[in-house]
Amino acid sequence: MSLRIRYILLSVFVLALSVSAASAQDAASPAVETVAAPTQDVVVPSAADELSIYGEVQAADAAAGTVTVQYYDYDADEEKTISISCDLATKFENAASVADMKKGDWTDVTYILKDGKAVAKSVVVEKEEIEATQPAIADAQGVPEQKVNEE
Repeated sequence: MSLRIRYILLSVFVLALSVSAASAQDAASPAVETVAAPTQDVVVPSAADELSIYGEVQAADAAAGTVTVQYYDYDADEEKTISISCDLATKFENAASVADMKKGDWTDVTYILKDGKAVAKSVVVEKEEIEATQPAIADAQGVPEQKVNEE
């Protein structure tokens, strides 16, 4: 056998021995757990977190018990639409149920994510206040309107 071949075989043998020794040392040493620092870039709401939106009702389906609301997502800086289910536990304010809601109503909805669906905890429907004017009140009471001279 030539000297060169012996040198190569010896090198391979020494390398295999050193790898084997390193593996044995790693197995004998106690395991060290490395913990990565928590990241705060992405916040994923858990199923128990309550979320809240304020927006305009696009559709209200009383049979399905769902309300579709268009709202502005400030985090994403864009308008979004979400369909929210209402159940027997949903509390309503200024409406008795989904049947009392209509397209164009403004609403504040607090909901949770349950099985990948949004389920409303509370729904507050914003009712428009009708301003009563003096002539309308006077006319309703049967009092004739008084005209004001404008100069």
